[in-house]
Amino acid sequence: MNNSHGSFTPAELRKLRSLKDPYGIQKFLDAQPYHLADTALSPRGVLRENTSHCFEGATFAAAALRVNGYPPLVIDLEAEHDTDHVIAVYKQHGHWGAIAKSNYTGCRYREPVYRSLRELALSFFEVYFNLRRERTLRTFSKVYGLAGLRIGYGIGHPTLVAEMNKLRTPFNVTSVGQAAALAALDDEEHVRKSVEINRAERKRMYEELKKLGLAPVASETNFLFVPIGPRAKALCDELLQEGVIIRPLGWMGLPEAIRISVGSPAENTKLIGALAHALARPEKNEKRILADEFSNRPV
Repeated sequence: MNNSHGSFTPAELRKLRSLKDPYGIQKFLDAQPYHLADTALSPRGVLRENTSHCFEGATFAAAALRVNGYPPLVIDLEAEHDTDHVIAVYKQHGHWGAIAKSNYTGCRYREPVYRSLRELALSFFEVYFNLRRERTLRTFSKVYGLAGLRIGYGIGHPTLVAEMNKLRTPFNVTSVGQAAALAALDDEEHVRKSVEINRAERKRMYEELKKLGLAPVASETNFLFVPIGPRAKALCDELLQEGVIIRPLGWMGLPEAIRISVGSPAENTKLIGALAHALARPEKNEKRILADEFSNRPV
């Protein structure tokens, strides 16, 4: 088995390679029933169970793209008053396309005809609305590194936008932030470097976590899902005392798991060291700062 493709068995690799290209991957996902269960199946789980939802479909597509020679990228289209949509994107002949699992056909496959990720993302907006007929807002993917600027944008009917504008606080987006956002949209070299660093550091963290006796789930995103056990919440609190924030997942119905975002090499080294020390210590009952205070913040 080719170790570069993680823990797939030879049979699983043969199945993934048989899909051949993005269109074949999309057809495979379309043939599967969509399920609404609150699960986080790995790509192997999607193959085994023959079902998936939006997030699982995107991570499966990313894995299948990689096996078939397409460097993948997963993007979260974030929504207000609606559910997010996670898509796997790829580049072919200099243009972007997408693969996605959705109940709605308009939110699935995109041919590689879009000149930028911005154009690709915009192709989803006209068909993305909630049951109240409201257009939903989107924010930039974290790959641009603009989370601290709180930059976002929305598209909708002029009447709706005018009403929303009445509620907007004055000068809520600075001129510097707008300039950075516009520059980021066209900075594909930065995106490429960010993805490369994320991929290398994600692999390193995965291997280091396994050395600590943990069982992280193989990932194609900018974070790792790590089952911990009953100590998960307490472990988040302990690391918070060391200046390291990891996300407890009790709010998602997964009280024995954590989410660890991939940071810079230095940040990841600090995290692994702090985690190793915390796991070596006996469990503590006293907590000075609660990780729940940070559980709704992106990390």
